[in-house]
Amino acid sequence: MKKRYLYNTRRGVGLVLKNKDGLIFIGMRKGFPIPAWQLPQGGIEKGEKPKETLVREVKEEIGVDFNTQCRLIDEMPIITSYTLPSFSKAPFKRQSHKWFFAEYIGKEEDLNRGVNESTEFNEWQWATPDYAIKNAIDFKQAVYEEVFAYFNLIHPTVPQE
Repeated sequence: MKKRYLYNTRRGVGLVLKNKDGLIFIGMRKGFPIPAWQLPQGGIEKGEKPKETLVREVKEEIGVDFNTQCRLIDEMPIITSYTLPSFSKAPFKRQSHKWFFAEYIGKEEDLNRGVNESTEFNEWQWATPDYAIKNAIDFKQAVYEEVFAYFNLIHPTVPQE
């Protein structure tokens, strides 16, 4: 049976995962038509709560156990969303995310092994929030800026009059 999406929007979760040095985990998505770094994220399955999706997606995307290798710091009460570009082959046109902020407390070698075995990313790195925003695909940049500002990782830019 084909999945149906309310308002043509896929609901999901996203994760800002920092290390002890305050750098953010970003991954390069496999099979994407243009190179772009992104934060771990994924869709909420029927019957799942957002935190359950978070635990499942961390295991699927970066191959580590969220409950034992990450420490939840905060969650964003505001849902963010963006419109997918015209080249997207997704069966929906928009994505909305509930964002979580956590610290990685596991071993680096577990992260290396997990990402290498993942079907989601072909490489990863720790990066500054500014680097993550500038090197994300354009339709995600404003969302990343909003999320990082909420978690006090950057100071939002205010337009000058």
